[in-house]
Amino acid sequence: AKLIDGETRGLTMTGIAPLTPECASPEQVRGEIIGTASDIYALGVLLYELVTGERPYRIASSAPTEIERIVCLTEPRRPSAVKTPRTRRIDRDLDHVILKALAKSPGDRYASCAQFADDLQRFLHGQAVLATHSSWRYRAGKFVRRHRVPVAIGTAVALTIVASAVISLREADRARVQRDRAEEVNAFLQGMLAAADPSDLGRKASVLDVVDRAQRQAEHDLDRDPATFVATELTLAKTYTSLAELDKARHAANLAVARARELGDASILIDAKLALGTALVDSGDFEAARASLESARELAVAKGSARQRADGANQLGILDDARGRPDDAARWFETALGEIPPEATDMRGEVLNDLALIEGTRQNFSRALALQQESVAILRAAHPNGHPLLAQSLSNLAVALDDSGQRQAAGAAYEEALAMRIDLLGESHPGVVMTLGSLTYHDIGGKDVEAALEHGARAWSLAGKLPEDHPAVGYAANIYAQALMLAQRPAEAVPLLKTSLRVRRAHYPADHPLVVNTESALGLAEAESGDITAGMALARSAYERQRTHLGDTHEMTVAARARVDEIALLPTPARHAAIVARQAK
Repeated sequence: AKLIDGETRGLTMTGIAPLTPECASPEQVRGEIIGTASDIYALGVLLYELVTGERPYRIASSAPTEIERIVCLTEPRRPSAVKTPRTRRIDRDLDHVILKALAKSPGDRYASCAQFADDLQRFLHGQAVLATHSSWRYRAGKFVRRHRVPVAIGTAVALTIVASAVISLREADRARVQRDRAEEVNAFLQGMLAAADPSDLGRKASVLDVVDRAQRQAEHDLDRDPATFVATELTLAKTYTSLAELDKARHAANLAVARARELGDASILIDAKLALGTALVDSGDFEAARASLESARELAVAKGSARQRADGANQLGILDDARGRPDDAARWFETALGEIPPEATDMRGEVLNDLALIEGTRQNFSRALALQQESVAILRAAHPNGHPLLAQSLSNLAVALDDSGQRQAAGAAYEEALAMRIDLLGESHPGVVMTLGSLTYHDIGGKDVEAALEHGARAWSLAGKLPEDHPAVGYAANIYAQALMLAQRPAEAVPLLKTSLRVRRAHYPADHPLVVNTESALGLAEAESGDITAGMALARSAYERQRTHLGDTHEMTVAARARVDEIALLPTPARHAAIVARQAK
Protein backbone atom coordinates (compact mmCIF):
# COMPACT_ATOMS: atom_id res chain seq x y z
CA ALA A 1 0.00 0.00 0.00
CA LYS A 2 2.91 2.39 0.49
CA LEU A 3 6.56 2.73 -0.49
CA ILE A 4 8.97 1.49 2.22
CA ASP A 5 12.27 1.85 0.37
CA GLY A 6 13.73 3.58 -2.67
CA GLU A 7 12.49 0.99 -5.21
CA THR A 8 10.02 2.41 -7.74
CA ARG A 9 10.06 -0.08 -10.60
CA GLY A 10 6.66 -1.60 -11.52
CA LEU A 11 4.65 1.00 -9.61
CA THR A 12 1.91 3.10 -11.13
CA MET A 13 3.03 6.73 -11.14
CA THR A 14 0.07 9.13 -10.98
CA GLY A 15 1.72 12.43 -10.12
CA ILE A 16 0.50 12.15 -6.51
CA ALA A 17 2.77 9.44 -5.09
CA PRO A 18 3.86 5.94 -6.12
CA LEU A 19 0.74 3.81 -5.62
CA THR A 20 -1.78 1.64 -7.42
CA PRO A 21 -4.91 3.83 -7.78
CA GLU A 22 -7.45 0.99 -7.59
CA CYS A 23 -6.00 -0.21 -4.27
CA ALA A 24 -5.06 3.05 -2.56
CA SER A 25 -7.17 4.46 0.26
CA PRO A 26 -8.69 7.96 -0.02
CA GLU A 27 -6.27 9.37 2.56
CA GLN A 28 -3.33 7.88 0.65
CA VAL A 29 -4.52 9.43 -2.62
CA ARG A 30 -4.82 12.80 -0.87
CA GLY A 31 -1.22 12.49 0.38
CA GLU A 32 -2.20 12.34 4.06
CA ILE A 33 -0.52 10.31 6.81
CA ILE A 34 -1.51 6.65 6.50
CA GLY A 35 -1.57 3.74 8.93
CA THR A 36 -3.53 0.61 9.81
CA ALA A 37 -6.77 2.02 8.39
CA SER A 38 -5.20 2.10 4.92
CA ASP A 39 -4.20 -1.56 5.30
CA ILE A 40 -7.82 -2.37 6.23
CA TYR A 41 -8.92 -0.55 3.09
CA ALA A 42 -6.46 -2.48 0.89
CA LEU A 43 -7.69 -5.76 2.37
CA GLY A 44 -11.25 -4.63 1.59
CA VAL A 45 -10.24 -4.06 -2.03
CA LEU A 46 -8.73 -7.56 -2.16
CA LEU A 47 -11.84 -9.15 -0.64
CA TYR A 48 -14.08 -7.26 -3.05
CA GLU A 49 -12.05 -8.61 -5.99
CA LEU A 50 -12.01 -12.18 -4.62
CA VAL A 51 -15.79 -12.14 -4.19
CA THR A 52 -16.83 -10.41 -7.42
CA GLY A 53 -13.96 -10.86 -9.84
CA GLU A 54 -13.72 -7.08 -10.19
CA ARG A 55 -12.12 -4.22 -8.28
CA PRO A 56 -14.33 -1.61 -6.58
CA TYR A 57 -13.36 1.09 -9.09
CA ARG A 58 -12.42 1.26 -12.74
CA ILE A 59 -9.79 3.96 -13.14
CA ALA A 60 -8.80 4.52 -16.75
CA SER A 61 -7.33 8.00 -16.34
CA SER A 62 -3.90 8.80 -14.93
CA ALA A 63 -4.89 12.38 -14.13
CA PRO A 64 -4.48 13.01 -10.35
CA THR A 65 -7.72 14.99 -10.13
CA GLU A 66 -9.71 12.17 -11.73
CA ILE A 67 -8.11 9.53 -9.49
CA GLU A 68 -8.87 11.60 -6.40
CA ARG A 69 -12.46 12.21 -7.55
CA ILE A 70 -13.15 8.52 -8.12
CA VAL A 71 -11.40 7.11 -5.03
CA CYS A 72 -12.42 9.84 -2.59
CA LEU A 73 -15.95 10.71 -3.77
CA THR A 74 -17.44 7.77 -5.68
CA GLU A 75 -19.07 4.99 -3.69
CA PRO A 76 -18.32 1.46 -4.96
CA ARG A 77 -21.23 -0.72 -6.03
CA ARG A 78 -22.41 -3.30 -3.54
CA PRO A 79 -20.66 -6.60 -4.31
CA SER A 80 -24.05 -8.32 -4.67
CA ALA A 81 -24.98 -5.79 -7.37
CA VAL A 82 -21.99 -6.69 -9.56
CA LYS A 83 -23.55 -9.09 -12.03
CA THR A 84 -20.96 -11.84 -12.54
CA PRO A 85 -21.22 -15.63 -12.07
CA ARG A 86 -19.52 -15.24 -8.68
CA THR A 87 -22.16 -12.95 -7.21
CA ARG A 88 -25.35 -14.93 -7.60
CA ARG A 89 -25.55 -15.92 -3.92
CA ILE A 90 -23.84 -13.09 -2.09
CA ASP A 91 -25.53 -12.27 1.21
CA ARG A 92 -26.18 -8.62 2.02
CA ASP A 93 -24.22 -9.11 5.27
CA LEU A 94 -21.09 -9.69 3.19
CA ASP A 95 -21.88 -6.44 1.35
CA HIS A 96 -21.86 -4.65 4.71
CA VAL A 97 -18.56 -6.21 5.80
CA ILE A 98 -16.74 -5.34 2.59
CA LEU A 99 -18.16 -1.83 2.34
CA LYS A 100 -17.24 -1.12 5.97
CA ALA A 101 -13.64 -1.98 5.11
CA LEU A 102 -13.88 0.37 2.10
CA ALA A 103 -15.41 3.30 3.98
CA LYS A 104 -14.15 6.72 2.81
CA SER A 105 -13.36 7.88 6.35
CA PRO A 106 -10.68 5.85 8.23
CA GLY A 107 -12.75 6.13 11.41
CA ASP A 108 -15.67 4.31 9.79
CA ARG A 109 -13.57 1.22 8.92
CA TYR A 110 -12.67 -1.70 11.20
CA ALA A 111 -10.36 -0.66 14.03
CA SER A 112 -7.96 -3.56 13.40
CA CYS A 113 -7.30 -6.49 11.12
CA ALA A 114 -8.36 -8.77 13.98
CA GLN A 115 -11.76 -7.08 14.16
CA PHE A 116 -12.11 -7.40 10.38
CA ALA A 117 -11.24 -11.12 10.55
CA ASP A 118 -13.63 -11.65 13.46
CA ASP A 119 -16.53 -10.11 11.51
CA LEU A 120 -15.79 -12.38 8.57
CA GLN A 121 -15.87 -15.39 10.91
CA ARG A 122 -19.22 -14.20 12.30
CA PHE A 123 -20.55 -13.99 8.74
CA LEU A 124 -19.28 -17.48 7.88
CA HIS A 125 -20.99 -18.91 10.97
CA GLY A 126 -24.31 -17.16 10.31
CA GLN A 127 -23.98 -14.79 13.25
CA ALA A 128 -24.84 -11.09 13.32
CA VAL A 129 -22.00 -9.07 11.84
CA LEU A 130 -20.66 -5.87 13.39
CA ALA A 131 -20.76 -4.03 10.06
CA THR A 132 -24.54 -3.72 10.06
CA HIS A 133 -27.16 -2.55 12.49
CA SER A 134 -27.87 -4.95 15.35
CA SER A 135 -31.61 -4.66 15.87
CA TRP A 136 -33.59 -7.44 17.49
CA ARG A 137 -35.12 -8.30 14.10
CA TYR A 138 -31.68 -8.69 12.58
CA ARG A 139 -30.38 -10.84 15.46
CA ALA A 140 -33.56 -12.92 15.39
CA GLY A 141 -33.08 -13.55 11.69
CA LYS A 142 -29.58 -14.87 12.34
CA PHE A 143 -30.87 -17.06 15.17
CA VAL A 144 -33.47 -18.59 12.85
CA ARG A 145 -30.84 -19.47 10.27
CA ARG A 146 -28.73 -21.27 12.90
CA HIS A 147 -31.69 -23.13 14.51
CA ARG A 148 -33.97 -23.94 11.59
CA VAL A 149 -35.79 -27.06 12.90
CA PRO A 150 -36.92 -25.79 16.34
CA VAL A 151 -37.94 -22.46 14.87
CA ALA A 152 -39.95 -24.16 12.11
CA ILE A 153 -42.14 -25.90 14.73
CA GLY A 154 -42.85 -22.63 16.53
CA THR A 155 -43.52 -20.88 13.25
CA ALA A 156 -46.29 -23.30 12.32
CA VAL A 157 -48.22 -22.19 15.42
CA ALA A 158 -47.57 -18.48 14.83
CA LEU A 159 -48.54 -18.33 11.14
CA THR A 160 -52.21 -17.67 11.81
CA ILE A 161 -51.28 -14.68 13.98
CA VAL A 162 -48.98 -12.97 11.48
CA ALA A 163 -50.99 -13.57 8.28
CA SER A 164 -52.40 -10.04 8.40
CA ALA A 165 -48.86 -8.61 8.11
CA VAL A 166 -48.19 -10.11 4.68
CA ILE A 167 -49.33 -7.05 2.73
CA SER A 168 -47.19 -4.70 4.82
CA LEU A 169 -44.15 -6.93 4.40
CA ARG A 170 -44.72 -7.06 0.66
CA GLU A 171 -44.82 -3.27 0.50
CA ALA A 172 -41.65 -3.06 2.60
CA ASP A 173 -39.91 -5.49 0.27
CA ARG A 174 -40.98 -3.44 -2.74
CA ALA A 175 -39.64 -0.28 -1.10
CA ARG A 176 -36.36 -2.05 -0.33
CA VAL A 177 -36.02 -3.20 -3.94
CA GLN A 178 -36.70 0.33 -5.17
CA ARG A 179 -34.14 1.74 -2.72
CA ASP A 180 -31.49 -0.74 -3.83
CA ARG A 181 -32.21 0.00 -7.48
CA ALA A 182 -31.95 3.73 -6.83
CA GLU A 183 -28.57 3.16 -5.17
CA GLU A 184 -27.35 1.24 -8.21
CA VAL A 185 -28.54 3.93 -10.62
CA ASN A 186 -26.96 6.62 -8.46
CA ALA A 187 -23.65 4.73 -8.38
CA PHE A 188 -23.67 4.31 -12.16
CA LEU A 189 -24.44 7.96 -12.88
CA GLN A 190 -21.89 9.17 -10.32
CA GLY A 191 -19.34 7.01 -12.06
CA MET A 192 -20.22 8.58 -15.38
CA LEU A 193 -19.79 12.08 -13.98
CA ALA A 194 -16.51 11.20 -12.30
CA ALA A 195 -15.17 9.57 -15.46
CA ALA A 196 -15.76 12.62 -17.66
CA ASP A 197 -12.21 13.11 -18.94
CA PRO A 198 -11.52 16.39 -20.79
CA SER A 199 -9.22 14.49 -23.12
CA ASP A 200 -12.29 12.62 -24.36
CA LEU A 201 -14.99 15.30 -24.23
CA GLY A 202 -12.95 18.47 -24.65
CA ARG A 203 -12.52 21.30 -22.19
CA LYS A 204 -15.84 22.86 -23.18
CA ALA A 205 -17.81 19.69 -22.48
CA SER A 206 -21.43 20.45 -21.58
CA VAL A 207 -23.90 18.65 -19.36
CA LEU A 208 -25.37 17.20 -22.54
CA ASP A 209 -21.99 15.72 -23.50
CA VAL A 210 -21.78 13.94 -20.16
CA VAL A 211 -25.38 12.69 -20.38
CA ASP A 212 -24.73 11.40 -23.91
CA ARG A 213 -21.74 9.48 -22.60
CA ALA A 214 -23.86 8.05 -19.77
CA GLN A 215 -26.45 6.95 -22.33
CA ARG A 216 -23.85 5.11 -24.42
CA GLN A 217 -22.26 3.56 -21.37
CA ALA A 218 -25.60 2.39 -19.95
CA GLU A 219 -26.40 0.48 -23.12
CA HIS A 220 -22.97 -1.15 -22.93
CA ASP A 221 -22.42 -1.76 -19.20
CA LEU A 222 -25.92 -2.50 -17.89
CA ASP A 223 -27.02 -5.02 -20.49
CA ARG A 224 -26.90 -7.85 -17.96
CA ASP A 225 -28.81 -5.92 -15.29
CA PRO A 226 -32.22 -5.14 -16.87
CA ALA A 227 -33.84 -3.55 -13.80
CA THR A 228 -30.98 -1.10 -13.27
CA PHE A 229 -30.82 -0.48 -17.02
CA VAL A 230 -34.50 0.51 -17.10
CA ALA A 231 -34.18 2.77 -14.05
CA THR A 232 -31.11 4.44 -15.55
CA GLU A 233 -32.78 4.99 -18.91
CA LEU A 234 -35.78 6.56 -17.15
CA THR A 235 -33.43 8.98 -15.35
CA LEU A 236 -31.72 9.79 -18.64
CA ALA A 237 -35.06 10.29 -20.43
CA LYS A 238 -36.13 12.84 -17.81
CA THR A 239 -32.75 14.56 -18.01
CA TYR A 240 -32.92 14.78 -21.79
CA THR A 241 -36.44 16.21 -21.54
CA SER A 242 -35.26 18.93 -19.16
CA LEU A 243 -32.43 19.72 -21.61
CA ALA A 244 -34.97 19.98 -24.48
CA GLU A 245 -33.32 17.04 -26.28
CA LEU A 246 -36.67 15.47 -27.09
CA ASP A 247 -35.51 12.93 -29.71
CA LYS A 248 -32.98 11.54 -27.24
CA ALA A 249 -35.58 11.57 -24.47
CA ARG A 250 -37.92 9.45 -26.61
CA HIS A 251 -35.09 7.07 -27.48
CA ALA A 252 -34.17 6.52 -23.82
CA ALA A 253 -37.82 6.09 -22.81
CA ASN A 254 -38.45 3.60 -25.64
CA LEU A 255 -35.45 1.56 -24.53
CA ALA A 256 -36.86 1.54 -20.98
CA VAL A 257 -40.29 0.40 -22.15
CA ALA A 258 -38.87 -2.40 -24.30
CA ARG A 259 -36.67 -3.76 -21.51
CA ALA A 260 -39.42 -3.35 -18.90
CA ARG A 261 -41.69 -5.56 -21.01
CA GLU A 262 -38.98 -8.23 -21.04
CA LEU A 263 -38.71 -8.07 -17.25
CA GLY A 264 -42.43 -8.58 -16.74
CA ASP A 265 -42.43 -6.18 -13.77
CA ALA A 266 -45.65 -4.13 -13.86
CA SER A 267 -44.31 -1.36 -11.63
CA ILE A 268 -41.25 -0.79 -13.80
CA LEU A 269 -43.34 -0.90 -16.99
CA ILE A 270 -45.74 1.75 -15.61
CA ASP A 271 -42.89 4.17 -14.90
CA ALA A 272 -41.37 3.53 -18.31
CA LYS A 273 -44.65 4.19 -20.14
CA LEU A 274 -45.22 7.37 -18.13
CA ALA A 275 -41.75 8.63 -19.06
CA LEU A 276 -42.34 7.83 -22.72
CA GLY A 277 -45.72 9.58 -22.65
CA THR A 278 -44.16 12.71 -21.14
CA ALA A 279 -41.47 12.83 -23.84
CA LEU A 280 -44.10 12.35 -26.56
CA VAL A 281 -46.30 15.16 -25.19
CA ASP A 282 -43.33 17.53 -25.19
CA SER A 283 -42.57 16.47 -28.77
CA GLY A 284 -46.12 17.22 -29.91
CA ASP A 285 -46.93 13.59 -30.83
CA PHE A 286 -50.22 13.62 -28.97
CA GLU A 287 -51.75 10.42 -30.35
CA ALA A 288 -48.75 8.29 -29.46
CA ALA A 289 -48.57 10.06 -26.08
CA ARG A 290 -52.20 9.25 -25.33
CA ALA A 291 -51.68 5.57 -26.17
CA SER A 292 -48.68 5.34 -23.83
CA LEU A 293 -50.24 7.31 -20.97
CA GLU A 294 -53.63 5.58 -21.11
CA SER A 295 -51.88 2.20 -21.08
CA ALA A 296 -49.79 3.30 -18.09
CA ARG A 297 -52.81 4.62 -16.24
CA GLU A 298 -54.80 1.42 -16.86
CA LEU A 299 -51.92 -0.72 -15.63
CA ALA A 300 -51.41 1.56 -12.62
CA VAL A 301 -55.06 1.24 -11.59
CA ALA A 302 -54.80 -2.56 -11.80
CA LYS A 303 -51.33 -3.18 -10.37
CA GLY A 304 -49.57 0.07 -9.54
CA SER A 305 -49.01 2.22 -6.50
CA ALA A 306 -51.00 5.29 -5.47
CA ARG A 307 -48.14 7.48 -6.70
CA GLN A 308 -48.23 5.85 -10.13
CA ARG A 309 -52.02 6.19 -10.39
CA ALA A 310 -51.78 9.86 -9.50
CA ASP A 311 -48.85 10.43 -11.88
CA GLY A 312 -50.78 8.78 -14.73
CA ALA A 313 -53.81 11.01 -14.13
CA ASN A 314 -51.62 14.11 -13.92
CA GLN A 315 -49.81 13.32 -17.19
CA LEU A 316 -53.12 12.74 -18.97
CA GLY A 317 -54.23 16.14 -17.68
CA ILE A 318 -51.09 17.75 -19.10
CA LEU A 319 -51.77 16.05 -22.42
CA ASP A 320 -55.35 17.34 -22.57
CA ASP A 321 -54.14 20.82 -21.68
CA ALA A 322 -51.64 20.68 -24.56
CA ARG A 323 -54.45 19.56 -26.87
CA GLY A 324 -56.55 22.56 -25.90
CA ARG A 325 -59.08 20.63 -23.80
CA PRO A 326 -59.07 22.46 -20.45
CA ASP A 327 -62.23 20.84 -19.05
CA ASP A 328 -60.86 17.33 -19.62
CA ALA A 329 -57.49 18.40 -18.19
CA ALA A 330 -59.14 19.78 -15.05
CA ARG A 331 -60.94 16.48 -14.44
CA TRP A 332 -57.67 14.55 -14.67
CA PHE A 333 -55.91 16.94 -12.30
CA GLU A 334 -58.74 16.64 -9.77
CA THR A 335 -58.46 12.85 -10.03
CA ALA A 336 -54.72 13.04 -9.44
CA LEU A 337 -55.17 15.19 -6.32
CA GLY A 338 -57.49 12.56 -4.88
CA GLU A 339 -54.94 9.78 -5.38
CA ILE A 340 -51.62 11.37 -4.35
CA PRO A 341 -50.17 9.63 -1.26
CA PRO A 342 -49.66 11.94 1.76
CA GLU A 343 -45.86 11.76 1.62
CA ALA A 344 -45.65 12.88 -2.04
CA THR A 345 -45.54 16.61 -1.26
CA ASP A 346 -43.69 17.57 -4.45
CA MET A 347 -46.27 15.83 -6.60
CA ARG A 348 -49.11 17.54 -4.74
CA GLY A 349 -47.51 20.93 -5.24
CA GLU A 350 -46.97 20.21 -8.93
CA VAL A 351 -50.54 19.01 -9.57
CA LEU A 352 -51.99 22.00 -7.71
CA ASN A 353 -49.87 24.21 -9.97
CA ASP A 354 -51.16 22.43 -13.09
CA LEU A 355 -54.78 22.69 -11.96
CA ALA A 356 -54.33 26.39 -11.15
CA LEU A 357 -53.11 27.04 -14.70
CA ILE A 358 -56.17 25.31 -16.12
CA GLU A 359 -58.49 27.33 -13.88
CA GLY A 360 -56.79 30.45 -15.16
CA THR A 361 -57.38 29.29 -18.73
CA ARG A 362 -61.04 28.77 -17.85
CA GLN A 363 -61.04 32.29 -16.35
CA ASN A 364 -61.77 31.04 -12.84
CA PHE A 365 -59.22 33.53 -11.57
CA SER A 366 -60.00 33.48 -7.85
CA ARG A 367 -59.73 29.68 -7.67
CA ALA A 368 -56.59 29.72 -9.81
CA LEU A 369 -54.98 32.13 -7.35
CA ALA A 370 -55.99 30.07 -4.31
CA LEU A 371 -54.65 26.84 -5.84
CA GLN A 372 -51.41 28.50 -6.85
CA GLN A 373 -50.90 29.96 -3.39
CA GLU A 374 -51.45 26.51 -1.88
CA SER A 375 -48.92 25.02 -4.31
CA VAL A 376 -46.29 27.62 -3.40
CA ALA A 377 -46.90 27.13 0.33
CA ILE A 378 -46.44 23.34 0.08
CA LEU A 379 -43.30 23.55 -2.04
CA ARG A 380 -41.75 26.36 0.00
CA ALA A 381 -42.21 24.34 3.20
CA ALA A 382 -40.63 21.29 1.56
CA HIS A 383 -37.78 23.25 -0.06
CA PRO A 384 -36.97 26.35 2.01
CA ASN A 385 -33.70 26.87 0.11
CA GLY A 386 -35.34 26.79 -3.32
CA HIS A 387 -36.25 24.14 -5.89
CA PRO A 388 -37.11 24.08 -9.62
CA LEU A 389 -40.71 23.11 -8.83
CA LEU A 390 -41.02 26.00 -6.39
CA ALA A 391 -39.59 28.41 -8.98
CA GLN A 392 -42.11 27.18 -11.54
CA SER A 393 -44.99 27.56 -9.12
CA LEU A 394 -43.84 31.06 -8.14
CA SER A 395 -43.74 32.09 -11.80
CA ASN A 396 -47.28 30.85 -12.29
CA LEU A 397 -48.40 32.49 -9.04
CA ALA A 398 -47.24 35.77 -10.55
CA VAL A 399 -49.50 35.15 -13.56
CA ALA A 400 -52.44 34.41 -11.26
CA LEU A 401 -51.76 37.60 -9.29
CA ASP A 402 -51.65 39.56 -12.55
CA ASP A 403 -54.98 38.07 -13.60
CA SER A 404 -56.42 39.11 -10.23
CA GLY A 405 -55.22 42.68 -10.61
CA GLN A 406 -52.46 42.47 -7.96
CA ARG A 407 -49.71 43.86 -10.16
CA GLN A 408 -47.19 44.80 -7.45
CA ALA A 409 -47.34 41.38 -5.80
CA ALA A 410 -47.10 39.77 -9.25
CA GLY A 411 -43.92 41.69 -10.04
CA ALA A 412 -42.29 40.55 -6.80
CA ALA A 413 -43.22 36.91 -7.51
CA TYR A 414 -41.81 37.15 -11.04
CA GLU A 415 -38.51 38.51 -9.76
CA GLU A 416 -38.18 35.81 -7.09
CA ALA A 417 -39.03 33.06 -9.58
CA LEU A 418 -36.56 34.42 -12.14
CA ALA A 419 -33.71 34.69 -9.62
CA MET A 420 -34.39 31.17 -8.30
CA ARG A 421 -34.50 29.63 -11.77
CA ILE A 422 -31.26 31.29 -12.86
CA ASP A 423 -29.56 30.23 -9.63
CA LEU A 424 -30.71 26.62 -9.87
CA LEU A 425 -30.84 26.02 -13.63
CA GLY A 426 -28.64 28.59 -15.35
CA GLU A 427 -29.73 31.30 -17.79
CA SER A 428 -30.01 29.05 -20.84
CA HIS A 429 -32.69 26.81 -19.31
CA PRO A 430 -36.18 26.89 -20.94
CA GLY A 431 -37.72 27.74 -17.55
CA VAL A 432 -35.74 30.97 -17.41
CA VAL A 433 -36.94 31.87 -20.91
CA MET A 434 -40.56 31.18 -19.92
CA THR A 435 -40.34 33.31 -16.77
CA LEU A 436 -38.75 36.19 -18.68
CA GLY A 437 -41.55 35.89 -21.24
CA SER A 438 -44.19 36.06 -18.52
CA LEU A 439 -42.43 39.05 -16.99
CA THR A 440 -42.58 40.72 -20.43
CA TYR A 441 -46.31 40.02 -20.54
CA HIS A 442 -46.58 41.68 -17.12
CA ASP A 443 -44.74 44.75 -18.45
CA ILE A 444 -47.02 44.92 -21.49
CA GLY A 445 -50.07 44.85 -19.23
CA GLY A 446 -48.65 47.83 -17.37
CA LYS A 447 -47.82 49.66 -20.64
CA ASP A 448 -44.16 49.78 -19.58
CA VAL A 449 -42.59 49.86 -23.06
CA GLU A 450 -38.96 50.09 -21.93
CA ALA A 451 -39.19 47.16 -19.49
CA ALA A 452 -41.19 45.05 -21.96
CA LEU A 453 -38.56 45.55 -24.66
CA GLU A 454 -35.73 44.78 -22.24
CA HIS A 455 -37.24 41.59 -20.84
CA GLY A 456 -38.64 40.48 -24.20
CA ALA A 457 -35.30 40.91 -25.96
CA ARG A 458 -33.53 39.01 -23.19
CA ALA A 459 -36.03 36.13 -23.41
CA TRP A 460 -35.62 35.96 -27.19
CA SER A 461 -31.83 36.05 -26.95
CA LEU A 462 -31.72 33.17 -24.45
CA ALA A 463 -34.25 31.21 -26.54
CA GLY A 464 -31.67 31.23 -29.32
CA LYS A 465 -29.62 28.75 -27.26
CA LEU A 466 -32.47 26.20 -27.28
CA PRO A 467 -33.40 23.77 -30.06
CA GLU A 468 -35.24 25.79 -32.70
CA ASP A 469 -38.52 23.89 -32.30
CA HIS A 470 -38.68 24.00 -28.49
CA PRO A 471 -42.02 25.40 -27.19
CA ALA A 472 -40.14 28.07 -25.21
CA VAL A 473 -38.80 29.44 -28.51
CA GLY A 474 -42.35 29.93 -29.77
CA TYR A 475 -43.36 31.64 -26.54
CA ALA A 476 -40.34 33.96 -26.47
CA ALA A 477 -40.80 34.95 -30.13
CA ASN A 478 -44.48 35.70 -29.58
CA ILE A 479 -44.02 37.75 -26.42
CA TYR A 480 -41.11 39.79 -27.77
CA ALA A 481 -43.21 40.53 -30.85
CA GLN A 482 -45.96 41.83 -28.55
CA ALA A 483 -43.43 44.15 -26.90
CA LEU A 484 -42.38 45.45 -30.30
CA MET A 485 -46.01 46.03 -31.23
CA LEU A 486 -46.44 48.05 -28.02
CA ALA A 487 -43.41 50.10 -29.10
CA GLN A 488 -45.09 50.67 -32.51
CA ARG A 489 -42.50 48.58 -34.38
CA PRO A 490 -44.81 46.13 -36.23
CA ALA A 491 -42.44 45.37 -39.11
CA GLU A 492 -39.92 43.90 -36.66
CA ALA A 493 -42.69 41.86 -35.00
CA VAL A 494 -43.80 40.09 -38.20
CA PRO A 495 -40.83 37.66 -38.58
CA LEU A 496 -40.94 36.86 -34.86
CA LEU A 497 -44.63 36.00 -35.03
CA LYS A 498 -44.04 33.82 -38.08
CA THR A 499 -41.36 31.95 -36.10
CA SER A 500 -43.74 31.55 -33.18
CA LEU A 501 -46.47 30.28 -35.48
CA ARG A 502 -44.13 27.71 -37.06
CA VAL A 503 -43.07 26.35 -33.67
CA ARG A 504 -46.58 26.25 -32.25
CA ARG A 505 -48.03 24.56 -35.33
CA ALA A 506 -45.37 21.87 -34.90
CA HIS A 507 -46.51 21.21 -31.32
CA TYR A 508 -50.24 21.88 -31.24
CA PRO A 509 -53.36 21.12 -33.30
CA ALA A 510 -54.34 23.69 -35.93
CA ASP A 511 -57.18 25.11 -33.82
CA HIS A 512 -55.32 25.18 -30.51
CA PRO A 513 -55.94 28.57 -28.83
CA LEU A 514 -52.22 29.37 -28.74
CA VAL A 515 -51.84 28.75 -32.48
CA VAL A 516 -54.92 30.83 -33.31
CA ASN A 517 -53.84 33.59 -30.92
CA THR A 518 -50.50 33.83 -32.74
CA GLU A 519 -52.29 34.02 -36.09
CA SER A 520 -54.42 36.85 -34.73
CA ALA A 521 -51.37 38.79 -33.57
CA LEU A 522 -49.62 38.17 -36.90
CA GLY A 523 -52.66 39.51 -38.75
CA LEU A 524 -52.48 42.79 -36.82
CA ALA A 525 -48.70 43.08 -37.30
CA GLU A 526 -49.00 42.53 -41.05
CA ALA A 527 -51.81 45.05 -41.31
CA GLU A 528 -49.89 47.69 -39.35
CA SER A 529 -46.85 46.98 -41.55
CA GLY A 530 -48.87 47.89 -44.67
CA ASP A 531 -50.61 44.70 -45.85
CA ILE A 532 -54.05 45.53 -44.49
CA THR A 533 -56.00 43.14 -46.72
CA ALA A 534 -54.00 40.02 -45.84
CA GLY A 535 -53.75 41.08 -42.21
CA MET A 536 -57.50 41.57 -41.87
CA ALA A 537 -58.23 38.18 -43.48
CA LEU A 538 -55.91 36.37 -41.05
CA ALA A 539 -57.11 38.29 -37.99
CA ARG A 540 -60.80 37.81 -38.84
CA SER A 541 -60.33 34.07 -39.40
CA ALA A 542 -58.53 33.79 -36.06
CA TYR A 543 -61.29 35.67 -34.26
CA GLU A 544 -64.03 33.43 -35.66
CA ARG A 545 -62.15 30.28 -34.67
CA GLN A 546 -61.45 31.49 -31.14
CA ARG A 547 -65.11 32.43 -30.81
CA THR A 548 -66.20 28.97 -31.92
CA HIS A 549 -63.89 27.09 -29.57
CA LEU A 550 -63.66 29.43 -26.56
CA GLY A 551 -66.87 31.48 -26.65
CA ASP A 552 -67.42 35.22 -26.88
CA THR A 553 -66.20 36.15 -23.38
CA HIS A 554 -62.88 34.31 -23.22
CA GLU A 555 -59.89 36.65 -22.94
CA MET A 556 -58.29 35.27 -26.11
CA THR A 557 -61.53 35.79 -28.06
CA VAL A 558 -61.82 39.32 -26.72
CA ALA A 559 -58.20 40.03 -27.71
CA ALA A 560 -58.78 38.62 -31.20
CA ARG A 561 -61.85 40.80 -31.66
CA ALA A 562 -59.92 43.89 -30.49
CA ARG A 563 -57.26 43.24 -33.14
CA VAL A 564 -59.88 43.02 -35.86
CA ASP A 565 -61.29 46.35 -34.67
CA GLU A 566 -57.80 47.91 -34.66
CA ILE A 567 -57.22 46.84 -38.25
CA ALA A 568 -60.59 48.25 -39.28
CA LEU A 569 -59.51 51.66 -37.98
CA LEU A 570 -56.27 51.67 -39.98
CA PRO A 571 -56.12 54.03 -42.99
CA THR A 572 -56.64 52.65 -46.51
CA PRO A 573 -53.55 51.29 -48.30
CA ALA A 574 -53.08 54.52 -50.27
CA ARG A 575 -53.44 56.65 -47.16
CA HIS A 576 -51.10 54.31 -45.28
CA ALA A 577 -48.48 54.61 -48.02
CA ALA A 578 -48.60 58.38 -47.77
CA ILE A 579 -48.16 58.20 -43.98
CA VAL A 580 -45.19 55.86 -44.33
CA ALA A 581 -43.64 58.14 -46.96
CA ARG A 582 -43.97 61.14 -44.67
CA GLN A 583 -42.41 59.23 -41.76
CA ALA A 584 -39.51 58.22 -43.98
CA LYS A 585 -38.75 61.87 -44.69
